Amino acid sequence: MKIGLIEFTSYHEECLYSQLRFLRDGGHHVELFLNPKLKNQVAPYAAELAGGTQYFDFSSRTFLPKRIGRFIKLFRTLKRGRFDVLIFNTASSNKELMLLCLLFRRGTPALTGTLHNLRKLRQSASQKVFSKALSHYLVLSDYLAGTGQALSPQNTFLSYYAIFFPEYPEVPLEKPAGEMWVCIPGAIEYKRRDYDFVLQVLQAMPQSTNLKIILLGKPEPGDPRALAFADAIAKLPFPKAVKLFHQFVPNAEFHAYLKAADYIWLPLYEHDAAYLKYKISGPMNLAFAYRKPLLCPQSMAVLPDLQEVGLFYQGPESFLALLTRLATETRKEANAFDRPKWTYEYQMRNYNAIVESMAHPSKKTAH
Repeated sequence: MKIGLIEFTSYHEECLYSQLRFLRDGGHHVELFLNPKLKNQVAPYAAELAGGTQYFDFSSRTFLPKRIGRFIKLFRTLKRGRFDVLIFNTASSNKELMLLCLLFRRGTPALTGTLHNLRKLRQSASQKVFSKALSHYLVLSDYLAGTGQALSPQNTFLSYYAIFFPEYPEVPLEKPAGEMWVCIPGAIEYKRRDYDFVLQVLQAMPQSTNLKIILLGKPEPGDPRALAFADAIAKLPFPKAVKLFHQFVPNAEFHAYLKAADYIWLPLYEHDAAYLKYKISGPMNLAFAYRKPLLCPQSMAVLPDLQEVGLFYQGPESFLALLTRLATETRKEANAFDRPKWTYEYQMRNYNAIVESMAHPSKKTAH
């Protein structure tokens, strides 16, 4: 089949590689249509996996006639290209994608795409345009499929796991023998994560410890609380036990730290229901990708994917006790990662079954 994979926002690039590789290995021809801001991020793999890549800038600051002209060019390219399926890497919000939904509505090519936040089904009027045009939505976790089905019964929700990443150039890291690394991936911003809790833990942590906390992301420049957090980290009495980046962490270095980590920490707010119903958090997929146990609040223990690979805490004292236990016991690999679900072969076959069923509705998917 001929497939177009589209991302016109500057987000969710981390989902492109898995989909591209799944489709290429499934024998399909894939072309990319992307926001130019993603050019450097996809450079390590786009030329190898995609049959072609085109960039379209539809940013709001673009002169309107030029933006309209670019859309006409895009539409003609897709129309003449005789694509069997168009996959929206972010199936929400974007005006150009909404227009494509109206122009290609449930015909040829078939339309599908990943919905990253299911709350949009309830709160976003524009999402109705997507829901009418897309018979199927893709979601990033099995448990989200049930939520989506309840919110939008007229659509079918099918899951895949974007947990595979390119092989980046090796970055040598110095990790002393016996030192335990706990990584917190992502930019430091208070909107999604409880960094006050992180600071409480760090301030209470014993100075003589074999533990190192690595914050794999820089403080958000426009977030005063994030900047204050960075200042507080600098004043800790044991600076070598914490690593904080003040600039963007290059992909190769970012993934090198995750490979070397013993644990990944997801410091969500304790009672943030969004991640229990409507969306996943990036560190969850990173933990699955690198087969690392995930440290997370007790409230997340209800999620099936985390019940075997999660280590849960409730409050700073509980977390410190957990760290002490982990630092003194021999680490055991989570048996859950031995399940077929986490293998590349399973996810590749599952994803291709989903996409092929779009172009050939009589085919059944792997779900």
